[in-house]
Amino acid sequence: MSRTHVNLNATYLLLDDSPAVGSVDFTLVATLENTGDNVMYPPVMYPAPLVAGSFSIDLPATNDPDTHPSGLTYKVVEKINGVSPDRTYNIVLDYTLGTTQNLADLVPTTPLPLVQYIEAAVKVVAGAVSDASFSAPPPDGTIAVDSTDRRIYVRIGGLWKSVAVA
Repeated sequence: MSRTHVNLNATYLLLDDSPAVGSVDFTLVATLENTGDNVMYPPVMYPAPLVAGSFSIDLPATNDPDTHPSGLTYKVVEKINGVSPDRTYNIVLDYTLGTTQNLADLVPTTPLPLVQYIEAAVKVVAGAVSDASFSAPPPDGTIAVDSTDRRIYVRIGGLWKSVAVA
């Protein structure tokens, strides 16, 4: 038998360290074909119910040299009671990482959005703001204040847009 299976396991605990209740479902995103054994795995759901907060399931590796298509993934849906919405993501079950793997090591992390702050003074101009109000052409996103007409200006798409300040 040339099929490579991986035993995938995980433990889910609530914040009070009690075991979570629910299931984790695995679905191939397409049919996985193993040419070495002439076996096909259809994209059906393989449920892994949580028992005392844990599961263990044997699944075909998605990168076995005898399997096609390459790059295939499992869609994972975590259905934990009391947690809404269900968490969904995709994983590759890479046999080179071992025949026993923990899902916590495979879950993709979602990076937090990058927030950049620019320290800049807002230019104050007496009268309407234009590119001529600056010593060099300002980039889009530049903000200026018209102190005479009480307007705030922002440069967008090479044009100055303004709004009155009450």
